[in-house]
Amino acid sequence: MAIPWMLIAVFIILVLLAILAIIRIRRKPEDKTGKHPKGYYLNKGMSIGMIVGMLIGFIIEAITNTDSLAFPLGFFVGMAVGSLIGSAVEKKNADKLRPLTEQEKKTNRISRLIGIILLLVLVVVIFVLFLIR
Repeated sequence: MAIPWMLIAVFIILVLLAILAIIRIRRKPEDKTGKHPKGYYLNKGMSIGMIVGMLIGFIIEAITNTDSLAFPLGFFVGMAVGSLIGSAVEKKNADKLRPLTEQEKKTNRISRLIGIILLLVLVVVIFVLFLIR
């Protein structure tokens, strides 16, 4: 069976979301205090959770050999669980956090906008995939 172009589009969008998450984790402004910016652990937890959730969803779909919602649901469940874990770690390390700089605030706004747009495209593509079946 040939891979439908929509499935390839979903994969590309997920890869773009993962790249965006990696870029956000790696960008660290020079800081002499040695503290992480506020939201650091939350972002890291969400990024790792999304990747793990997608992998688990993919494995479930591969094992059951069905076209279920396990892959997209794994993404969202992973994001939610990663947020919870990241939030808990952030509260635990509250003394090691600093306020965001203006450049970090600007980068966060742009990253969120790009992420929301990609997420909306992903939702539309998944919806269309299930409509054509």
